[in-house]
Amino acid sequence: MKKLMSQTAESYRLAAVFLVAAFPLVCLPIFFEGLQHIAEVRLGMFAGEGSSELSETAQAIRLSFGALKVISIIATTVFVTRFFLHGKNVRRALQFSATAKKAILVGCLVMVVAMVLAFLVGPAFLRFLKPDISAAKAMLIPFLLLLFAGFPLQNKINGWMAYVFDDTPLSDMQNKSLNKAMKGGFSAVILATFLPTMVLHYFLNMQAMGGTAAQLWVLLTLDSFVVGVLACLLGASYYVVYRDGRR
Repeated sequence: MKKLMSQTAESYRLAAVFLVAAFPLVCLPIFFEGLQHIAEVRLGMFAGEGSSELSETAQAIRLSFGALKVISIIATTVFVTRFFLHGKNVRRALQFSATAKKAILVGCLVMVVAMVLAFLVGPAFLRFLKPDISAAKAMLIPFLLLLFAGFPLQNKINGWMAYVFDDTPLSDMQNKSLNKAMKGGFSAVILATFLPTMVLHYFLNMQAMGGTAAQLWVLLTLDSFVVGVLACLLGASYYVVYRDGRR
């Protein structure tokens, strides 16, 4: 518990350091969250009670913008970890070696294939097997399968992330230690840093529902900045567990 509290407190502190030192990079998830909000408003999601129930087409449009936002959050997580691994130097954090670029390309291809299978092929297949399944459940089940599929592949993911970070390759002992840390401590640290921000994120979205135009855009703009902070917290917590785990 003491270690968890220490890692969580450090994650918040490092997230604040990155937010100040590299705010232009934090604008990446802020921008894409703002784009998603614009799409949601145009689709009528915040018009009033019951308006959050979107058609399948509208939901697909919303999820497309959401996917871009998730990619921007993942990118920020990588930037945060590289920032601290390379001496809190923004320039060095942005200088990816040829090996890192290759690792990112391979990772992106794998993620695209996995997301297509999970979010397009998976739901369609589930509705074919069970036509009365709701669109929400059809989307949720493949997402959970995709999430849990990462656990058996944690060793390969650790090695891949070391290349992405331009860090020294992991030894077998370091990989085992990091694997244990990622499966145990990382989940706890993520929850401790991620959950409060997510609660605020959903609270702001609910408060924006059915409000005036001024209230709507003030709350949604604030929420976009909250998502930027969330990305910093994810990156900082990943860095802390990664650093401690490979030791």
